[in-house]
Amino acid sequence: MSKIWLIAGAGAVLLAGVIGVLVMEEGAPEMPFSSAQKIKKDLKLQDWHEFSSPHEDFKVLIPSLPQHASEIIKDPKTQKNQKYDVFVSEADDGTVFMITLITPLEGTDEKSEDLLNRVIQDLSKASEKSKILKKKTGVYKGYPSIDFSIENPQVTVNGKAFVKDKTLYMLSSVTKAERYAKEEVDFFINSFQLTSGSMDTTPSKPITPVKKP
Repeated sequence: MSKIWLIAGAGAVLLAGVIGVLVMEEGAPEMPFSSAQKIKKDLKLQDWHEFSSPHEDFKVLIPSLPQHASEIIKDPKTQKNQKYDVFVSEADDGTVFMITLITPLEGTDEKSEDLLNRVIQDLSKASEKSKILKKKTGVYKGYPSIDFSIENPQVTVNGKAFVKDKTLYMLSSVTKAERYAKEEVDFFINSFQLTSGSMDTTPSKPITPVKKP
C-alpha cells in the first residue's frame, strides 16, 4: 500500500503521520544526520508540474499529482473547529512534499506568531527522538512566517509556514536524512504562489494520476 494512502488525521497530525509512516516502512537503522552518507540526487526539477488547488487559491510546482485529504477537527487548545486541507506529492525517491492549509471556522483571538510557533512545536512531537534544528520567524510575501527544520534519526522535515487572513499555510518536505537536497526544497517553496481564483487549474504539463492501491 502506498505510504500516502496510510496517512490519517489532519494538519500537524497528518504531517506527523507521514513521518511515522516513512520511518515504519523504511525500517532503516538509526543514523544521525551528521554521519549519514549523502546521496547525490538527480533533481530533474524541469520535470516538475504546476498544480493549482481545487479552489484556485494557490498554485505550486510539485513532482507528481498530489493526494488530497480534508477534515474538520476541534483544536485541542482553543476548542474551536478548524478545517484542514493537506496535499501530498511524492517524488520517485520517496521524498514527500506537502501543502497544508489550516483554516479556523470560528472566531479566534490567537496571534499569528503564537499559532506558527505552536504548530512547529506540535510537529516536533511526532517522534520522541525528534529535535528542532531551526526555527526562524520572519515575513513571507508580507505575512508573518516561520522557517523550520526538524530531524529524527530516519527523516528530516524542512519547510516554511505563514498566516494569511487567519489561515495557516505550511509548505514542507519529508525525506530520509541522507536524501535531503536543499535546492529541491527551495525550488518547491519558491514556486508557491497565492492566486486570486481566476486562473486555469489545468497543470502546465500532463501529470500521470497516482493509482489507488
